[in-house]
Amino acid sequence: MWMVILLALLTVIAQSESVPFELAQNIIIAKGSLNGREATWIVDTGASGCVVTPKAARAAGIDGDRTGVARSMGAGQATVRDLTVAILEPKVADFIRKAGVDYTGILGTPYLEQFLVTLDYGAKRLVLAPPDARAPDGPGADIQLQKGLIFLDVRYGDGTLRMLLDSGAQAAVVLPSAAERLRIPLKTVPGHPDASVADIDLAIGDTKAPGVIVAVQEPPQIRDMERAGLKCDGFLGYTFLGRYRTTIDYRRKRVRFEPLSKTGGPPEEPAAERPALGWSLSDAKVDAVDAGGLAEKAGFRAGDIIVSIDKQSVTVIEEIRAILTAAKPGSTFTIVVRRGSEQVTLSLKW
Repeated sequence: MWMVILLALLTVIAQSESVPFELAQNIIIAKGSLNGREATWIVDTGASGCVVTPKAARAAGIDGDRTGVARSMGAGQATVRDLTVAILEPKVADFIRKAGVDYTGILGTPYLEQFLVTLDYGAKRLVLAPPDARAPDGPGADIQLQKGLIFLDVRYGDGTLRMLLDSGAQAAVVLPSAAERLRIPLKTVPGHPDASVADIDLAIGDTKAPGVIVAVQEPPQIRDMERAGLKCDGFLGYTFLGRYRTTIDYRRKRVRFEPLSKTGGPPEEPAAERPALGWSLSDAKVDAVDAGGLAEKAGFRAGDIIVSIDKQSVTVIEEIRAILTAAKPGSTFTIVVRRGSEQVTLSLKW
């Protein structure tokens, strides 16, 4: 009898659950449930707790001021019972709300650590397997779990960066102090003179990741981490994770990165011949548009600065190329550009 009760309090998943997800501003958004009601979750490996918005908590009958207990919550049918959640409106996710996503909250470590987790950006699937399931064979790296957060030692040149594995970050980030220490060459972002990015080669365990685009900045979350005694040189966000099928083994403290081109995800180069787009770019800025080309027909003009593609923010040419070439030939993209003081929405079929 006690065994039955114990099992009822634990996760109710016996096999792997494969949950489709969408990307909003490069962040994983998955459907699921909260106390038997439909829910829309931000899946965030960089969140040390689970969060439910006040509106969603009231609708689901979760009592509490700042914290409460969710009887059940999960992505797809992978449900975990009796999880303590923070009840608040996460300010760090404001940009997702502005993108039109009415999210219920955040699935962070207390939920994710119940599973062997795979983030498959190629197939856009969140795979949740029992925690004792066998991870895929192949090269990997050790992870350090501290206060519900995943850290990895990342090599750059002759130095090392201690970085947070963060599916809730729109891009990989390196702190200015770390960039200065390792003498990482920086470049400015067109239209954003105070912003800096870098294009760097990283290595994690047996995984080599050339040409990773990183934003060089100090996110506000860093101060909270420092107060908690956590050392961090940056985040491994979408511009890194978006290349891989990442499997996180919380129990064995290991992670594996499988390049998408080797796992059935989108190849790095287009799978079929495509016509030239007919534009010249300097990072996100359109320098020139060819007469009669696809870009001109879509309404692009020289001087336009690309802000987002299908609601995914972009700042550098590598991000633009990755989004466009990952889609099937013939896809239509909704692209927002800044033109002078205005924002213009264009439709490009490629």
